[in-house]
Amino acid sequence: MGWLHNNGIAPSGAPFFRYLRVDMDADLFEVEVGWPVAAPVQGEGELIGGMLPAGRYGVILNTGPFHELMPAHMALMAWGKANGITWQTSDNGKVWGANIEFYITDPAEEADPQKWETEIAFLATSV
Repeated sequence: MGWLHNNGIAPSGAPFFRYLRVDMDADLFEVEVGWPVAAPVQGEGELIGGMLPAGRYGVILNTGPFHELMPAHMALMAWGKANGITWQTSDNGKVWGANIEFYITDPAEEADPQKWETEIAFLATSV
């Protein structure tokens, strides 16, 4: 966020985590952290400009503290399974095409974690 501010670029949406690899057995997570912007940007160093993959997403909105997001992830997975939707994954479900958490509520503006909203989105391979 500091880099965006220093370069005169305003975010155009909520910050997000994009989970690239989720290996619960190895306690390994690879993530990208970002903010959407209105126009493409050229990053520098470890800061890169990119795009989230296009496609159809399954989405669930969770209201509550960030440490309670796992049940929402599991509910979205179960919903997909019940509706014949598969998610874009590989390596036995550990590598994701797009598994994203958008942090809609800014904790600096809303102190009550029970009111925090997080949108979780998975990229689908079939619908």
